[in-house]
Amino acid sequence: YLAGGRKVIERDRHPQRDAERRHPERSEGSRSNTTSSWDNDSSSCYYNSELSELGPSLCSGSSSIFFEQALEQMHWVTLPGLLNYQDGLKIMEDLLLEVIGGTKPDTIFLSEYNSVYTAGTSYNQNELLNPTRFPVVYTGRGGKFTYHGPGQRVIYPIINLNNKKDLKLYIKTLEHWIIKALAQFKIDAFIIPNKVGIWVLKNGKPAKIGAIGVRVKKWVAYHGIAVNINPNLEHYNGIIPCGINDFPVTSLKDIGVDISMEEFDMVLKRKW
Repeated sequence: YLAGGRKVIERDRHPQRDAERRHPERSEGSRSNTTSSWDNDSSSCYYNSELSELGPSLCSGSSSIFFEQALEQMHWVTLPGLLNYQDGLKIMEDLLLEVIGGTKPDTIFLSEYNSVYTAGTSYNQNELLNPTRFPVVYTGRGGKFTYHGPGQRVIYPIINLNNKKDLKLYIKTLEHWIIKALAQFKIDAFIIPNKVGIWVLKNGKPAKIGAIGVRVKKWVAYHGIAVNINPNLEHYNGIIPCGINDFPVTSLKDIGVDISMEEFDMVLKRKW
């Protein structure tokens, strides 16, 4: 591709497998003591607000099991630099049509945007508190208002779900995938029933570290996930994020985990 004059970097189809061919000593089976207790494809957790504890998962099961066919064909694409949101949206929608038409395999592409507020299909205009702070884009994804900007990794899995038409399970699988990735940085992330997204505890209270908004066309899923690596969290003050005003938004850096976007991407691919 070319996106606004930017070269798009297409990664190998299965980065973990190729890395393990080159460095067999670093294979998944060789890593033993460096992973946290969350590094288990059959485990995740949810937050029980009444008991204030972590409990068994509502969404156990790995993404690779759910998307067994997609795993073998997966392409990874990274859009370098900061994009304008509309440019990234156009690339995603063009690729969606190619996946629907069978000319491209399932693809996950990774982007980072200039600051923008976006609204999903269930937005409430009253939740846009400062409409002049950043551009506002009304999209067709699910969900309400959210913020995208520098320091946030936006992940667009464009996945054919025709062999397993279960959107709720797909969303739970995305949540579980991000939980597994965050576990590699010793972050105990979890889900909260009836509140889509990825959560962590900050000062003993749940805080949202990742948002999910998905749409499906002809049973091919698009849009996806935003994970806060090190964005300016004050930029969320212009909206009520995801319509939730009783829980704060956080980031990896905000909870003491200082990593680069590239480090996060490597783990994200390995845990798919």
